[in-house]
This record gives sequence, C-alpha cells and structure tokens, in this order.
Amino acid sequence: MSKIIVLKCVGHNPKDFELDEAVAVQFGCIKDLFHSDFDAESKIVVDVPTKFNSYIIGRILEFCSSRASFSSDRAYWEQYFFHPCREPNQRKRKELLAIMEASEYLGMESLVELTTQSLANYLKGKNPLTIRSLWKVEGDLTAEEEEAKALAMGVAKLGH
Repeated sequence: MSKIIVLKCVGHNPKDFELDEAVAVQFGCIKDLFHSDFDAESKIVVDVPTKFNSYIIGRILEFCSSRASFSSDRAYWEQYFFHPCREPNQRKRKELLAIMEASEYLGMESLVELTTQSLANYLKGKNPLTIRSLWKVEGDLTAEEEEAKALAMGVAKLGH
C-alpha cells in the first residue's frame, strides 16, 4: 500500500478527494509529502481553504487525471477544458478565475499558466471599455488616486 493523499474541501458542498500518487505529485504543495519521512502506508489530509469549493477542486482534478490520459497540448486544453469559460457569461469567468486561484494555491504551475493564457486569449482584442464592463470595473483609479487627482485638478484650476 502506498501513501494516501486526501484533499479535504470544507467550504460550500464539503467533499474529500482521495488522490493517487500520479495525480498528487502534480501539485507543488503536495509532491514534497511523498519525499517526507511519513510512513509508506500513511494517510495525509490536506485541508483546502473554504474559498475553494469542491466543484472547483473537482475541475482541477479532472484536468490532472485527463491530462495524463489525453494530451498535454495547450490548444487541446483551451478548446475542450476551458471552452465553456470563453462564453460571455459572468459565472464562467468566475469559474476560470477560481480555477486559476486554486491552482496557484495548490502549486499547479502548468494549470496556472494555462488558465492565465486562456484568460488572456479571451480578453485579446477587446477594448478597455468592454473589459471594464465585463469585470464591472467603474474606473481605473483607486479612491485615493481619485482624491489626489481631484485635489491636483482643483489646485490647477486655482492657478489659472
């Protein structure tokens, strides 16, 4: 028997995912556990922050499992794995960002790179106004920058 790694999602829709070694070693935060001093038959539980729900972790594990079976070609994954994320749909964009953030947390560099590129491809060719409306960005400046700009404009008007 080998080490058992369990990803424990405790947030919305709690679920435990048992990982085999081939999948687990793809995660930077987990692969070192296989080289640690734990017993060969130990069970290691890795708690996943509550902000990453079991659906998002499931999608990441789907990527890890399928990638070994099918193809490591970036175009394949962008077309088939992230295709729904290209829809002009706020829920799907949030899903892509959640997968990106959870992948970063878990140390899945290849998936972070893939999701980042997928997002860049989605935004390519869009003008700033469209991007602002997609992400519901009111302005480019923080409140402090807006205040400083207003003060500078007021001073400039007084000088004229």
